[in-house]
Amino acid sequence: KSSANEHKSKDPSSSNLGHPNLKWTNTAATGHRNNKVLVLFGGSTATSPIIDSLANSGLHAVNYDIADGIHRNILDDTIWYPLLKSIEAGDFSCLYAMPPSTTFRTVKLRIPQGRDRYGMKKLGPAAEESVRKQNLLAIRTFQALTTMQSINGTAVVEITCNADGQT
Repeated sequence: KSSANEHKSKDPSSSNLGHPNLKWTNTAATGHRNNKVLVLFGGSTATSPIIDSLANSGLHAVNYDIADGIHRNILDDTIWYPLLKSIEAGDFSCLYAMPPSTTFRTVKLRIPQGRDRYGMKKLGPAAEESVRKQNLLAIRTFQALTTMQSINGTAVVEITCNADGQT
């Protein structure tokens, strides 16, 4: 039984993931037990192109994004730690993450080196909270990535860049 945040595959014969460099290999051939893909920050499951691409490729996408409601918010420890245990248990054969990075690209909020890379001093409360949340999401993305690697799973982390190519 699938919840609203899980998107079952539509066409298992397709292997195109919506990008010419991304192809899915038959999970039986790679030794994975399932075709479940954990998607972090995929946007709303109902409208996400990545969720649709994965489903059209024969994969079962499970999305965790605040856009799908508070029960999918990985800032919440009661959501995050059971999900991390699920990754450790091998419940997913692949991780695809697109963490938000707007505060990392805004010089007014942080700079690339020194103490201020964690957030400039004297930010207003809203900006400070935004930096704090994105720091935690970056850390949790790294935890998911390293956990997936520790079980020999596949992981893709996509970081968006500014128009000038800077991350």
